[in-house]
Amino acid sequence: MISTSELQARLQTVRSHYRVSPWILPREDEAPLLRSWQRCRDAGMRENERVSFELVSRSLLSTLDDEHGALVQAARPETERLAQALRGTGSTVLMFNARGVVIDRLCHEAATPAILLQATRKGVNLAERCMGTNAPAIALAEGVPYLVGREAHFFDNVRDRKSTRLNSSH
Repeated sequence: MISTSELQARLQTVRSHYRVSPWILPREDEAPLLRSWQRCRDAGMRENERVSFELVSRSLLSTLDDEHGALVQAARPETERLAQALRGTGSTVLMFNARGVVIDRLCHEAATPAILLQATRKGVNLAERCMGTNAPAIALAEGVPYLVGREAHFFDNVRDRKSTRLNSSH
């Protein structure tokens, strides 16, 4: 179980990041973030572990297209507008299914960090049990939208600005 002092130290780090990233505003309600960190710890995850991705098979991609293709195409005009508004910010527009699997991604790849490009590939599962604390995982677990800046992620290698690679499991 994560101690109160550990949580407070992590929150201070996250809060200090708000001051250097003007587009990330402090949250009045940090409870979803705290609960996510605790769920990760309760699941046996450790911050110093590296995030691992499952390989995305062609059959999974085909299945995702079959199951969600019509939704992705119907939403495309809006997701394209949003992606254009975010162009150059290093952000991504994601659609994911109820299990947390990415079904579509739009971004300006040249401005998007390599770690984010790898983490948001179509077919990658972003659920907390797979990726720790992240915005889609909190949305799935808590039922609320939640912005998770780099410093708020659970795993060290996702928070690390210098990290450009994540492990892949086979």
